[in-house]
Amino acid sequence: RLLNAELAHRMKNVLAMIGAVANQTFRSASSLDEAQVTFGERVAALGEAHTILTQSSWSGAPIRAVIEGALAPHRIAAGRVLLSGPALELGAKQSLTLALAINELATNAIKYGALSGEGGQVAISWRIGSPESEELFAFGWSESGGPPVNAPARKGFGSRLLERVVALDFQGRVSLDYRQEGLRYALETTMSAIANAEPVHAN
Repeated sequence: RLLNAELAHRMKNVLAMIGAVANQTFRSASSLDEAQVTFGERVAALGEAHTILTQSSWSGAPIRAVIEGALAPHRIAAGRVLLSGPALELGAKQSLTLALAINELATNAIKYGALSGEGGQVAISWRIGSPESEELFAFGWSESGGPPVNAPARKGFGSRLLERVVALDFQGRVSLDYRQEGLRYALETTMSAIANAEPVHAN
């Protein structure tokens, strides 16, 4: 019974997240067709993260697997996205949030950034510790080789997710920098903040 209750709680949270994503997507889209495509991509990213979390009974997910799962639906050519960082596990909430964030960044890169033409690349990196703190966790998304990028005229759900939701769920600081040479996105937080998983206990 305890296991079923935990699983029901997880499913309720996921459905609430999907409902919120649907609401924001259809409210901010310029057309129904655009909303359907965007919503499908966001749900696919959540679905990949959900599959990974299910394999560990929602105790956590490897960060590399979460990133690769979120990128998979976009069918990006090999060599265009480079990943580097140590093996580590994210908590369940952080896994879902990062999956959504990676989907937003990838969508933006494909439409307007480094992945919109030939030759551009994206470097995704994460690291643990710094001279100032062993507890530091830093994540970065860096684009190069694409067209010049500019900040959007208005901020939609994607921008709010990257700037507010990620900062809240990871209890950290984020920066979104629209440089001429390519978009830069960075997150800094603590190791304890990325791993506050709530495991499902079997009786």
